[in-house]
Order: sequence, then structure tokens, then C-alpha cells
Amino acid sequence: MVNKKSIFNRKNILAIIEIIIGCLLCSIAVNWVAEPNGLVVTGTTGLSQALGVIFSLDFRLIYYMLTCIVVILTLITMGKLEVMKIILVSIIYPNVLYLLGFIDVKILCEDKLIAIIIFGFLFGLGTGLVYRVGSSFGGTDTLGKICKNSFLKRIQLKKIFLMLDVTILIFMSTVFDLELLVYALIGQIIYVNVLNKVNFFDRKDFYDVEIICEINSFELMSLEKFMVDDLNRKYNKTFEDRNKDINKADTQKLKLNVVLTMSECLKMQDYMRVVEYKVVMKYIPVKAMFGMGRDYLSINDDFDV
Repeated sequence: MVNKKSIFNRKNILAIIEIIIGCLLCSIAVNWVAEPNGLVVTGTTGLSQALGVIFSLDFRLIYYMLTCIVVILTLITMGKLEVMKIILVSIIYPNVLYLLGFIDVKILCEDKLIAIIIFGFLFGLGTGLVYRVGSSFGGTDTLGKICKNSFLKRIQLKKIFLMLDVTILIFMSTVFDLELLVYALIGQIIYVNVLNKVNFFDRKDFYDVEIICEINSFELMSLEKFMVDDLNRKYNKTFEDRNKDINKADTQKLKLNVVLTMSECLKMQDYMRVVEYKVVMKYIPVKAMFGMGRDYLSINDDFDV
């Protein structure tokens, strides 16, 4: 009963709905926009399109086979935990992609540039929704992780992704003409930008805020109260004795460290401006925050500096 409760809770149900919507949008972008307008795309979908032309097969079936291969390789090289990130999308997306191919809907555009913009927007929106819940399509991102865990351990993940994308584009160039590849690259630029906007729409940038003030001062007590009561943030206190003289305790400084979002930093700055505090405050951008909750990365997530 405990397992059922943990699986079928509101958060997981919403995540599944988000994944289904994301898969639908991506499938619509490929089936109803890209294909009717004679466009190709990048990544594993583009690889499937190229292989489909070579072997005279429906690219959707090839995509399904590639997805199965990726899932098996992921299980072998990275284990069950990594498979869990892609298994749901690996089941839903290829099936939705295949089934929507039988629905005769075509969003035709006179200008291919308009068509690729529509494709990029829809595909980016769908991909962003899937990435937001910590899942993945099991495409070049997962292939990159497989390569890094297997034989490219000393190379940064982002460089492996670039190598894979370039390799796929070179292979596609043997099948499709240059004009189609240029449109495919334009589509990728658009969908990656949309993806990032969707993925980080309501996420927060964090800053390590360092505040130096006098010990036992009114500023200290007031700031502590503001951080706890108004910002609901925990903080760390350390003493700084710059004169190294124990007889001059009043020359000691106290340093407060607290991690805040940008909006919280601005609130604190406004608060200090109103009361005219004489303190030193420094913002240090935090590259990543690991922890529980939507705003934080999971400890199991890959983080490439």
C-alpha cells in the first residue's frame, strides 16, 4: 500500500499528464508539420528519417527500434535508475508518433521557413514539458551518457552531445540535400531555445549571499528576523576577527551566509535600502542546487560544469 501511495500521488499523475502532452506536441510537430512540408529534423528522429530513406521503411518504425536499442544499452551501461528516467517516454512517444501518422492532418505552409518555425515551437514546447518532470526521450542525450559511461569518460558531456549531433548531421548529408539540412539546423535552434524557456520557466536562479555587519548590532538582529520571518530562509553565522585582538571584541565582524533566489535578493536589498543599513553584502551566483523540491536538481541528476 505504501508503494501504491508513493506512485499514484498527485505529483506523479501530473507528471505523467505533462509527459503525454509533451509527446503529443512532439508527434504533431513531426507528423503534421515537418513531414507534410518535406522537412527533416535533427537528432535520433532525423537519423530515423535518413535510415527510412535508405531502407525504404517508415521512419517511425525505425525510431521505435532505435528507442528499444537505447533502452537496452542504458540498462547495460547505467542500470535501472537511468532506465526509469526514459522508460515512460520510450513507451509513449514512439507509439504516439506511429499512431498519429495514420491521422490525415497536414499543416502545410507555402514557405518552408514558416513551417520549420512552427515545428521548432511545437517540438520545443513538447520536449520542454518532458524535461521539466525529469524525464527524457532516450535520444542523443541518453546516447551521450552511454558513451561517457562506456568509453568517453574523460570528455565533457556537452562535447559528447555535440559530437553525436555532428555525426548524425554528416550521416544525414549523404541522404538529404544541403537545403533540408539548413532548415533542420534552424528548427533545432528554435526548438532548443523554446525547450529552455519551458524547462526553466518557473525555476529559480540561486545566489549565495554574504552579509558582513557589526556583532550585536541592530542591523544583525533585524536582518536575522527578516530572513527567518519574511524570507523563510535558514542562514549560517561565522565570526571574522580582522584585528586578531581578543581585547577588541567590538571590532569583530559577523558574516551571514544565506542562499536566496534573485527575487529574494531584491527584497532584501529593498529592505536594507529603506532602513539604511551599514553592511557589506555580496552576491555569488550558484551554479546548481541539489536537494528536494522542484527548484532543485536531484542528487542523481548529471551536472556538467
